[in-house]
Amino acid sequence: MAVVGKTFNNHNIEAVDGANIQNYFLSNNSEDKVGIIKNNDKLLYTQNNNKITFNQNYILIYGRLLEIEENTEIELIQPSNPNETYYGYVIIKVNLGQSDPVNLEIKYNNGSSPNLQNDNLINKENGIYEIALISYQTTSNNITNIKELLNYIEINQLTKNINEIKNIKQEYEKINNEINNTDKNAKNVETEINRQIADIREKYRWKG
Repeated sequence: MAVVGKTFNNHNIEAVDGANIQNYFLSNNSEDKVGIIKNNDKLLYTQNNNKITFNQNYILIYGRLLEIEENTEIELIQPSNPNETYYGYVIIKVNLGQSDPVNLEIKYNNGSSPNLQNDNLINKENGIYEIALISYQTTSNNITNIKELLNYIEINQLTKNINEIKNIKQEYEKINNEINNTDKNAKNVETEINRQIADIREKYRWKG
């Protein structure tokens, strides 16, 4: 075991390290481990009939940062049997066991809301986390009860933590520069002393 630098030049940092660090910053509040980073300027989505169009937003799942790109679209599914009542979710599915781990999907169930898999992505290497963005209901070919489901994460604490890291980095760079300047000054002093010694030797050198 050892002490390992995570924010230093020439150190290899993997994405999972960043996720673990962000998750650690939010660990004081378990509700803030999963949700959408609050953006007061934008709604999550707009609706046109059965089509959902997302605005750009960021989702945080156990420190993993996901972006919903502007104008991302998905069609709400209407199952083929109009006499049944279906409950559906628009979900983001994170599957760490896949090479393309993030997908936007529809998940629905007959008669009750579908179950979602919510593994702890910090502790489970190939974990799966399904986060529901929107819920809806279909009855007799009609889509109703469309609701936004996400927990909103206040960015203030995360921003505060990021700023603290930046301040620490600036302080480190300041100290490092002072050390470099001290080394430079020491070398200049050493050079001057050597020059003066050489002058003295030259002055008192016997000349036959």
